[in-house]
Amino acid sequence: MKILFFRISFLLLLVFLQLSFFNILFPWFHAPLFLLGVVASYALVKNFPEALFMTVPLTLLFDAASIGTVSWFSLYAVLFAYVTSFLLRRLLLEHTGIGLALYALVAFGAALAYQALFSFVMHDFSLGETVLLSTSSESLIFSLVLFFLIFFLMFCIIKQFEQYLV
Repeated sequence: MKILFFRISFLLLLVFLQLSFFNILFPWFHAPLFLLGVVASYALVKNFPEALFMTVPLTLLFDAASIGTVSWFSLYAVLFAYVTSFLLRRLLLEHTGIGLALYALVAFGAALAYQALFSFVMHDFSLGETVLLSTSSESLIFSLVLFFLIFFLMFCIIKQFEQYLV
């Protein structure tokens, strides 16, 4: 029961950080960068079935708190966790240094893909002016640096959290 309480509290804290901190300070990036970094970190720390037990509640809590209904972000996050786990098994990279940076780069690419899909859907399926193309290169570079920091920090925190619970 204590482990369940810790997990739920941790998930609520992550959703709170995304909604009250990252969405307000960095509004130009429409993808929830923080939560995508957390999903990628969980997929690296745990295997896919175990990461799925944290990804689904995390994304459903985010959807419920942000828009009040289940959106396609939950499906995207599950697919993203699967792709990350698939790459983890196929690439056989270490979880330190360059290997971790490569996973962070792939995760940032998935965040950019989510933002492109978001802008495509929100602009009535027009390919003209999208949010991704209208953001400046400086904000994309800043988002990349921010995402790398988030990813490495959350990877270490999630790894320690899972070791504490075991």
